[in-house]
Amino acid sequence: MLRDKSKYNPNYVALYIETIAKLYYLFRNIAQASVRQNTDLPTIKNMPIADLPWNVQLSIAEKVQQTFDLKKQSKQLLEIAKCSVEIAIEKDKYTAQNWLDEQLKINKLTLITTVST
Repeated sequence: MLRDKSKYNPNYVALYIETIAKLYYLFRNIAQASVRQNTDLPTIKNMPIADLPWNVQLSIAEKVQQTFDLKKQSKQLLEIAKCSVEIAIEKDKYTAQNWLDEQLKINKLTLITTVST
């Protein structure tokens, strides 16, 4: 049973449903009533879940969390980079580089590569 969190990691189950079960199970067993598709409780209760070892589920869940963290970090870096370019245009590249370095320290972010001046 899915309520037993000692057997199934919720993040693993969510990823499993989104990437595998939705395509290969839910879309085939979904109630096709009118314009809006509906999933009934028996369909959900009968949905098979891959019973992976706990350490594999945990590894998958950690990787999912890492993707969310990296996506958030990439948005932060993009905003910092845009502001840095604006500063370089309005003032000079040295002021922009100093501001960029300061922002990276404050936000504890790192650039994979640096732009040469």
